[in-house]
Amino acid sequence: MDTNKIYKITVRMPKELRENLIYAANKLNITSNTFMKISLYSYLNSSFFSLADATPINISTIPKDRSTKINLIIDAELHTILEVYAQKNNLTINDLTLYTILVSLNAYDELVKNNINNFQSRLKIAIENKGISQAELARRSGISRASITDYLKGKYKAKPGAIYSLAQALDVDAFWLLGYQNNN
Repeated sequence: MDTNKIYKITVRMPKELRENLIYAANKLNITSNTFMKISLYSYLNSSFFSLADATPINISTIPKDRSTKINLIIDAELHTILEVYAQKNNLTINDLTLYTILVSLNAYDELVKNNINNFQSRLKIAIENKGISQAELARRSGISRASITDYLKGKYKAKPGAIYSLAQALDVDAFWLLGYQNNN
């Protein structure tokens, strides 16, 4: 597998879902592409060894309307994971992506209802709960200490890979770290 290859997937979805996706991403101060990638990484656990652990897909919840589209840019690893999981569940990559977006948007709705904290405060809480320094988190996650400091100050937006690496290093769910879920 060429790990440097980038894939552009055009995801077709109902207009209302696209609008909700863009709205939620903007409110979370991330791009819609980042929202979709975090959704996929979190749902699929981004590992071939974890695919069996994902919640079964309720096919009836996948919208049939495909009136609008949005582009998703992903790397070869995530593309391969999507292909395997979609094939395993007799779905298209588009249907699988739509389903994960729906799951994420439902989690976002819960966030809004419960007024949960943002990424910066969740990152701070997770670091404190883990009892490690920013330097140790940098070592464990492979993300520079300066970047972690910038995330804590809200100076920069974290990219999907960084969010996932931080979540793994802190033993928390990426959705929780972004503020989607109440429980970790």
